[in-house]
Amino acid sequence: MELITDPIVLILDEPTSGLDSFTAEVVIDLLIEQAKKGRTVMSTIHQPSTSMFEKFDKLVLLAEGHLVYQGPASDSTKYFAKIGYECPKLMNPADYYMRLLHVVDRKYPTEEEHEKIEKMVTAYNSIEQDEGDYDNTKLEALQTKHSASPTNFATQFVLLFRRVWINARRDPLAGQLLFIERIMMGVLIDLLCSNLAKNYNSSTTRTQTLFLCAAAVGFYSCQNAAMQFPSETPIFLKESKQTVYSTTSYYLSRSLADLPMQFLPLFCFVLLYIGQSLLMIMMQVNSGYLTFCSLYCK
Repeated sequence: MELITDPIVLILDEPTSGLDSFTAEVVIDLLIEQAKKGRTVMSTIHQPSTSMFEKFDKLVLLAEGHLVYQGPASDSTKYFAKIGYECPKLMNPADYYMRLLHVVDRKYPTEEEHEKIEKMVTAYNSIEQDEGDYDNTKLEALQTKHSASPTNFATQFVLLFRRVWINARRDPLAGQLLFIERIMMGVLIDLLCSNLAKNYNSSTTRTQTLFLCAAAVGFYSCQNAAMQFPSETPIFLKESKQTVYSTTSYYLSRSLADLPMQFLPLFCFVLLYIGQSLLMIMMQVNSGYLTFCSLYCK
């Protein structure tokens, strides 16, 4: 959801952890697509495969809090071979770097580990000093181009509406139970209000039936919101504090996504309206009212 604000920098913490190799590569490919759109994507990575490692543009390696390499990932093996640490040809560079930079006991490193880390830190610092100062022109241009203003209302509404529908499709049982509940309630009210008399004395009963139908429709609308919003409150509060979207866009997208379910009780009550001859009575009332108006106008 953070992508709604169109950030210029994405920072991720081990996005592939717990995933199989295929799904992990899919995640990396998605991050590459974001990088091609002009975003800066920074991420820690957990045990990347060789094919995943080859997709990295830049690589940053730290050892005991010190920077030992920062640059193109494809040039990292050449760099370490140059300072005396050549990666075996048939070994994953990521695995080799983990073994190379690993310290068994950080509180009490061995003399060999200390000398190895110090050598790599010194070698990188000497190269970094030779490169000179960085050019901040591009960074300032990006900061000017990307303001803190959020995305427009239409984008927020479309993405939120799409998320609601995706969540609904992932839980079809809830939708089926809701559908059955609405149908059963309509049938129950139809049975309770069946066999109404067609005379003047039954007018109060018919009025009460219409009121019950209207109240049930309103109750269903409130019930759906009361059941859904508490479960989404933590997500809504988190994302609204980050100005990911406005409250209006969230409310409208949620209401519109729930609209199809609101037609179910209406359909049931239309059947009730026709079945209990309420339609004919209303047509007679309307025709009589129109006749009265026409005579009055004359």
